[in-house]
Amino acid sequence: LKMQEYIESNSTLIYRSPEMITLEDKPIGFASDIWMLGCIAYFIYFRKHPFEGEGKLAIISPNVRYSEDSEYAKLIQSLWCYSRVFVRRLRR
Repeated sequence: LKMQEYIESNSTLIYRSPEMITLEDKPIGFASDIWMLGCIAYFIYFRKHPFEGEGKLAIISPNVRYSEDSEYAKLIQSLWCYSRVFVRRLRR
């Protein structure tokens, strides 16, 4: 319960990684930082948060959508794919 209270008082829901929401056995560390940076990059490129108004379930089971017409679409797609692979490797 202390960890949950700490997370809720020191972070914003739309930037939290899935392990910060579920509080399972996965460690909260560098992979969570990468997740948060991805959320910030998404906001910078699209001027909206990837999980804005969608709640905790959307973060636990992410399905990020973006406009294919955006000048940054290919960059975001590449970053998203690479970050998912990178985070999976960190969690092993």
